[in-house]
Amino acid sequence: MPKMPKMNSQARLLRLVELLAEDILQGKSNKDLASSVGKTHDIISRDLACLKEAGWAEPLPNRNWRITPAFGQLSHRVAARFQQEYLHLKNEQGRFLGH
Repeated sequence: MPKMPKMNSQARLLRLVELLAEDILQGKSNKDLASSVGKTHDIISRDLACLKEAGWAEPLPNRNWRITPAFGQLSHRVAARFQQEYLHLKNEQGRFLGH
């Protein structure tokens, strides 16, 4: 296994989510994920179980893993919130500038 920079478990979970987002159709194997973050299969299995419990990752029939639709839904909620805040700011700008 190649030497990887030291990564705490929280950073590793975030990195796994990023890796899983790279292929949502075929997913990523435990072996590929372990190699990418420089950890053992057992550690990655525990991490994936944690992500699954949180609703962020799911196993596929081919035994690979991918992120769940919850990730896209969260991204959509963030984008919608930015739009709401933008419209609110534009409204406030209009009030202050007399438009």
